[in-house]
Amino acid sequence: MHHVARFQDMIEMIWKFSLYGFLKNLRFFEPFLYLFFLSRGVSFFHIGILIGIRELSQIVAEVPTGVLADLIGRPRTMVFCFASYLVSFVVFFFGRNFWLFVPAFILFGLGEALRTGTHKAIILDYLDKHGMSHEKTKYYGLTRSWSLVGSALCALLAAVLVFVSNSYEYVFIASTVPYILALMLMLSYPKYLDRKIEKGFYQNFLKEVWQHIHGIVHSFKNTYELLKSVGNSAFFDATFKISKDYIQPILLTYVILAGGLFTGIIAMSEEQEIAILMGFSFFIIFIVASFSSRNAHKVEKTMTRPSKSLNLIYAVFILLLLEVALLRRAELFLLIIIVFLFMYVLVNIRRPMIIGRIGDRMEKNQRASVLSIETQLKSIFAMILAPIFGLLADGLGVQWVFFGGAALMLVLMPFLMLKERK
Repeated sequence: MHHVARFQDMIEMIWKFSLYGFLKNLRFFEPFLYLFFLSRGVSFFHIGILIGIRELSQIVAEVPTGVLADLIGRPRTMVFCFASYLVSFVVFFFGRNFWLFVPAFILFGLGEALRTGTHKAIILDYLDKHGMSHEKTKYYGLTRSWSLVGSALCALLAAVLVFVSNSYEYVFIASTVPYILALMLMLSYPKYLDRKIEKGFYQNFLKEVWQHIHGIVHSFKNTYELLKSVGNSAFFDATFKISKDYIQPILLTYVILAGGLFTGIIAMSEEQEIAILMGFSFFIIFIVASFSSRNAHKVEKTMTRPSKSLNLIYAVFILLLLEVALLRRAELFLLIIIVFLFMYVLVNIRRPMIIGRIGDRMEKNQRASVLSIETQLKSIFAMILAPIFGLLADGLGVQWVFFGGAALMLVLMPFLMLKERK
């Protein structure tokens, strides 16, 4: 009976982890975020500043929230995370100019800080408890694949919302529904995944925080490959994170130059046309990316030298950025979508692999904090890149965002290459 109950608990939690991934990626605004800002008269440079503010707020909060999650409990922390997101969505909906978007992005950045690293640490803790830590790439890849299924469905539903409303703002209110469900899901997680607060804990809280931070610093000082792995992951993901949203204005340009893709069939506004093209494109991209993430552990098992494979993906990604830039210059817009598809495949094969590598090199009781540091470093890179890419797009054209990203990755490549553990 004990084994049956244990098996049922495992199945239930794997589905809960997957449902979390599915719900948290139902951000209906993401496929249209840049277009929403452009429709409000915000320039690329000011969009970059807003993205930078989001990343800065996440940077400031990242490590404190990671430490907090390790010390007071991770599911508890996730409840506060979704509450912060929900308030930000409401502010975005009512926002009409740059200055009103600032507090929305601060709240959103706080939500990101509370979430990133925390839920991954919950999954790793659960696998440890059930003696399955060697399967972390497989299970993280599975939950990430459901996140991407959520992104695929999100692209279609967001397209429908924009098409029906003929406006970008309603996607923010629609995003509150899955996030309320996600908050309720966090409340259903078993209590043993939260840290038991011992008597006298709060009286000694600052001492606990100091000891925890000291332990993390010690881990990084004594594990060079952990530091290098975190840096590699953070810079790669930041470059992708900031550059990927520029597909939105690229596709908008395509609709304008084509003089209307579907107007021969039915009269449509520019917003409705871009909704159809964006929704369909991202649906295909995320479905393929979901398959890639789900099978990342199989790819990893075929590799005798995973570090070499991660380095190869890094190099190929540089070539794909250059290809997007050249295709944009040549105005071959449909080929750009195909290249973006390959970029998402690589990113979602790579992410479970690099998280598994980082997980092998850190202490179990520091997981949320170390993963938060990885996210914080990603935010620092993103905060720097966002306004620079915005200036390049405003001054030289969107293709220079991808030229610039490729150049930076190439310059830093010798310092970020990974090695096998001896």
